[in-house]
Amino acid sequence: MDKFDLIVIGAGAVGSAVAYEGAKNGLSVCVIEREPDVCFETSARNSGVVHSGFNNPTGSLKALYCKRGSDMFEGLATEIDVPYRKTGKYVVAISDEDKIYVDELYEQGRANGVNVETCEFQGRYALYSPDTAITDPLRYTIALAEAAHLNGAIFHFDRNVKIIEKNSDSLFELTTTQKGDYGEKEQIFTSRYVVNAAGLGAADVCRIAGIDKFEVLPCRGEYHIVDPYFGEIDYPVYPAVRPGADVLGVHLTPTIDGNILIGPSSEYLQVSKDMMLPELYATTGEVMDQLFEEGSRLLPGLTKAAIIRSFAGVRPKVLVDGDEYDDFLIDESIEGFISLLGIESPGITASMPLAMEVVDKIISYAPELSAKKVALGTFPYNRVSGAAQQICRCESVTANDVLMAFDRLTSLGARPTLRGLKNRTRIGMGRCQGSFCTGELITLLRQERQIDPMKFSMAGAGSEMFTRRLR
Repeated sequence: MDKFDLIVIGAGAVGSAVAYEGAKNGLSVCVIEREPDVCFETSARNSGVVHSGFNNPTGSLKALYCKRGSDMFEGLATEIDVPYRKTGKYVVAISDEDKIYVDELYEQGRANGVNVETCEFQGRYALYSPDTAITDPLRYTIALAEAAHLNGAIFHFDRNVKIIEKNSDSLFELTTTQKGDYGEKEQIFTSRYVVNAAGLGAADVCRIAGIDKFEVLPCRGEYHIVDPYFGEIDYPVYPAVRPGADVLGVHLTPTIDGNILIGPSSEYLQVSKDMMLPELYATTGEVMDQLFEEGSRLLPGLTKAAIIRSFAGVRPKVLVDGDEYDDFLIDESIEGFISLLGIESPGITASMPLAMEVVDKIISYAPELSAKKVALGTFPYNRVSGAAQQICRCESVTANDVLMAFDRLTSLGARPTLRGLKNRTRIGMGRCQGSFCTGELITLLRQERQIDPMKFSMAGAGSEMFTRRLR
């Protein structure tokens, strides 16, 4: 039985931030994740905008933590060595009737302490937010996890939490299961405190612990990704939408790597017990056509050939006793068991201040646990071998880039997958979407890291890339 000060359930942006902040403050930390690697679900599927905080209702937790996160994000990005660029953002009144919504956003932003101003954008009335920025949510989450690990946090992947109860010593006892080649294996972890940062699965984790009042309602948003060769934009452009709307409207967002995102849509999903995660993240032809049509109005000359990929993200909207709760929710129905529910946009921006709040709460309960360390933010792991030849031409990824990512991934305890390597290096994310580099990648890993191609998968069990050998 493994014993820790803190167990974190979920290795997305918030869970990894809690792990980093906890380990940095001297707690022994264990992270339990159901996927084979960090950042495979909600945190991996968003626009990468570091919001400034004008769009959230004054007095809400979203407004509070978004503003804090925006203020500290540039320093944090430097600390953990992830890309960050301040771009500014425009919210544009598409019609004269929309001007009132721009003015209301302006007043809300000022009330939230955010730097905003009204202006004209291409002849239309608009709000300008100079402090909006962009980052890479994939590299951000991975960097947090690696920094947590560097400070002593231990990660366990491919684990499902089945039982949560308190033992005779008043410690939380978590029974987890892991599927292996020879059946399902159980492992028990104990801790003084638990943080439930399971995202879409947060309400399920609450139920396992005996808390039945929460439900997560998935809201899917679909996006197109435009090839950088089509052209770049310098800042996000959003349409003004009425207050209280579920979405910010279909908008254009530049990524840190030069693509343009068109989206998102918004669709609440009816989830059955048999629904698999890939079904949640599926894109739909009707929505794809709608996004292209709306994107064409904003990007004259856009062709379908310029769209290199489409994807969907799912926001975990939270219900409390059946009623929608439109804010972040920090729950401690059981003392020492802290659940973070409804962490949707601006979750990436707010992730670190949320983590700091949670860890501060834990240390206030048990100050003897705290032994603040010198923060080690970057992961100094550079063991590579093999040639430095280019593997992915579209994204200029070399063999050594891949091998370094592979070694850092396995050092963290994650299972090597194509998605995990893509998230770390961008291999296969360019114009050809892996058509030329995937074979080279498999050959490289087979030769230099002795992987078995028959067991290598896209994203974990059930997504194996090969079914049989031909010779």
